[in-house]
Amino acid sequence: MGFPPCARRLTSWFSPKERGTKFAIWNTSHSIGAGWVMLLNSFLVMYHWRLCLLVPAALAMLGAIFIVIRLRDTP
Repeated sequence: MGFPPCARRLTSWFSPKERGTKFAIWNTSHSIGAGWVMLLNSFLVMYHWRLCLLVPAALAMLGAIFIVIRLRDTP
């Protein structure tokens, strides 16, 4: 469900010449984020396994709130 709004924002914010690079950065960020979550969860599991579910969810909620507040409709 995240691709259509992100693709819409990327196409409206960047020129066709820049889109390939920006889409590549956006796509790579998913892999980097997954790696960070794996490292975070390997640390959190030492305390309690449920933190591996709660902390990433809380971080995602904070990120979503940040995007809702900060993302403008047009450049």
